[in-house]
Order: sequence, then structure tokens, then C-alpha cells
Amino acid sequence: MTNVDNLKFPKDFIWGVGTAAYQVEGGSTEDGRGESVWDVIRKEGNRIADESDPDLSCESYKFWRDDINLLKELGVTLFHSDMPMYLFESGGWLSRDTIEAYLKLVDICFKTYGHLVKYWITFNEITNYGWMNVYPQKGFPNHSPTRGDRLGVEPRKMPYLAMHHMLIAHGRAYRLYEQNYKTSQNGEICLIITGRYCFRASDSDEDGQAQTRANAWKFQHILDPIYKGDYPDIMKNILGDALPSFTEEESTILKGALDVIGINYYLSTKVKNPENVELCETAEEIDGRFKYAEDLGEKFLQSILFCINFRIHPG
Repeated sequence: MTNVDNLKFPKDFIWGVGTAAYQVEGGSTEDGRGESVWDVIRKEGNRIADESDPDLSCESYKFWRDDINLLKELGVTLFHSDMPMYLFESGGWLSRDTIEAYLKLVDICFKTYGHLVKYWITFNEITNYGWMNVYPQKGFPNHSPTRGDRLGVEPRKMPYLAMHHMLIAHGRAYRLYEQNYKTSQNGEICLIITGRYCFRASDSDEDGQAQTRANAWKFQHILDPIYKGDYPDIMKNILGDALPSFTEEESTILKGALDVIGINYYLSTKVKNPENVELCETAEEIDGRFKYAEDLGEKFLQSILFCINFRIHPG
């Protein structure tokens, strides 16, 4: 294994941080705040292993002056897996109305803090939110409340529709900044993606094709619309009408709507072509027709992370 003491990041490498509002903010009953999605989730039964008080947090609401000094050194994100509960009950990211609500938040942030903030993260880990926070999907942690309007959307289509709307919201936020604030504030817009780079489990053509599909689901799903204006053909061919379509205007808005790309990278894995796709452990594997074979590297303590001695992409 590589000696981590010898590894160095480039001098211009930018570190950022995302927080989970429910764990950090506190003040859930202060000043008319109202419930958020995670206020509701954590009060449902069997959500906290030791049944500790779900309202305990880092109390940033009370210690905001100290936290601002820390944020100045780190960076902020505009959306990280939470929203006001009233928005979730109206459909959340399954509804286009949430795009408009998000843009109101973004505009306020740009207008109020743009002279101080030079790097903006529109979304953190769109794919994780789509698979975990909209509706229970096979093999994924359930981070969605039991109540809320799903707007009659088929469960299989929910992750793709939610991610579709978040992509559109990202593109529109980028254009909003570009048109109204870029000249005066000179900031940059970033999107954070996540995913495990997938290697083929063997040299067989079938496993090679499974690798191609897996990486399309992990990376191209989000990046192709931004760099090319549309989803990858391989996903469109497999998913059919389960994958939403962009209008010509939306495609134009999205294409090139990015200054900086960020990656939360946790591990790499091998994938293979499944003999029976219905026996795959997650909904993502079923849709993408690939199966996780094994994670690469040495497990890091008791976490889900593995250490490997090569780059994210070995090429």
C-alpha cells in the first residue's frame, strides 16, 4: 500500500466542505424556522439506533459567529440532502416547483454573499440524493420521510426524475449567476459529483460492457448533460421513458454550465455482467445491468472506505 506520508496535493488544489444541516444547525423551533425533511425522518420510529434525542446537534444556530470564521476557511454548498418539509410534501425534487424555490434561495445567496464567496457549489452528490432521499429504492439507505406527495410518479422513475430536475436547477443557477453576478463578483460555479470508478472483474467482453454501463450510471449520467447537453445514449437505450428528456432550451442552458467540477471519491470497485439482473442487490445495478463484484484495496479501519495505490482512473 502507498505510504500516505509521501502523497501531496497540488498547491492550487481546493478543499471544500459540506455539512448536514440537521446535524449542525439546531434551533429547529426558533424564529419560525419550520420542519425540514430530516426533522421528520429522525422522529420516525427505528431511525436512531440508541434512541437518543433527535434534536441534538452542533447548535450552529447559537454559535454562528464562531462557525462563520470556520466557513471562511473552508467553503459552502447550496444544497446537501435536505429541504423544508413543506417542499418535500409538495413533491420535493419530483416537482418542477422545487426548481423555482431553489432558484429563489440561490439568488438570495448570490445577492447577499457574492462579494465574499468566490466558489459556489450548487449541489452535493446529486446521484446519492436521487437514490436515497426521494423514495425507498432496493439496496439503498432510506433517507426519505414516510409522508409526502410522490405526484403519481412510478417508483422506478423517481430517482431519474429528481436528478433530472436537480440538473436543470443547476444549469439555471449557473446562468443566473452568469447573467446577473459574474461580471461584478467574478465567482465560479461548482458541482460536486460522487461515484466509485468501476473496473471490469475479468477480461471478458461481457464484463467490459458491464463496466461501461456502470460508469455511465456513476459519472456520465450527471456529467454528459453538462458537457454534451444530453444523457448518454447507453442510458437512454436501456431506460427508455424511465429517463426524462431535456427540452432544447434546457439542453442549451445545461451545456457548458460549469466552472469547476468537484468529486467526492470514496472507493473503487470491480463489476461484472450479472447472470440474472433481478438478483442484483441495488436498483441501480438492476437498471444498469451490472453487478458489484468486489471493492478494491485495503479496508480503512471500520469504515466503508478502501485504500488503493493508484489514481481514481488508472489510465
